[in-house]
Amino acid sequence: MIAPKELPHTVPVVHRTLQVIQTIARSQGRANLTAKALAAETGIPSVTCYRILRTLMAHDWIRPIPGGGHELSLGLLTLVQQGQPLEGLIAVSRPELAKLAEKIELTVKLSIRRDDLAVALCRHESPKETSVSTREGATFPLAEGSSGAVLLSRLEPKEIAAILQRMPTTCWKHQTQQIVQDRLKFLKKNGYCVDAGIFNPSHYAISVPVLGLNNEVIASLTAIGFPNDLPNSRHPKLKKEMVLCANAITRRFRELNPTL
Repeated sequence: MIAPKELPHTVPVVHRTLQVIQTIARSQGRANLTAKALAAETGIPSVTCYRILRTLMAHDWIRPIPGGGHELSLGLLTLVQQGQPLEGLIAVSRPELAKLAEKIELTVKLSIRRDDLAVALCRHESPKETSVSTREGATFPLAEGSSGAVLLSRLEPKEIAAILQRMPTTCWKHQTQQIVQDRLKFLKKNGYCVDAGIFNPSHYAISVPVLGLNNEVIASLTAIGFPNDLPNSRHPKLKKEMVLCANAITRRFRELNPTL
């Protein structure tokens, strides 16, 4: 296969720009992914890399994070998420997330799929003084966590297998592909999925799907807390409240977009 930058009649600086975006997307918010580190990792000259970063930040495609690193920003997500009107989805979701977070006293977020990544589209913090937090725009591979499983769940088995094959090696440090498949089976049987601290022992999560007009998964609704916030005995009640919230988001989103 010919590398993209070797194809005729293309623009080298555009290839470099896309290379920067792809590297940041895979970085999962690495605080040390500075302009200098990006240049070293991509092989792009430092001055060019810095100018690309400044241009992307000017368009809100990426944003800086504490420590000097970078992450994807919502300006890019509104363009690339398979034509879905994300601003409308965010608008109808925010009040429902606020009500859910207040009721279950957990941080809640709405995630969407972008290629092989799950992206935190919007979130609402727990009303508790001490709670698990998450950033809007944060990305992680689809093989990780309960929200990733929800976003994988309605895909064809061959597509799921191909995505899992493309996952970075970091995904398999604490789990196997069989564990991912087991999460998918549990989700299919029970209507929700749990991540019991596989990647962070102090962070537990439970997710349910947000469905479109044809029962396709348009997003994953996730509640996040400490282990004592999500004991097994609480899962049925959490699922009930989260499904009600997901249905409300679906209903309001369909009112804005009757064909979706």
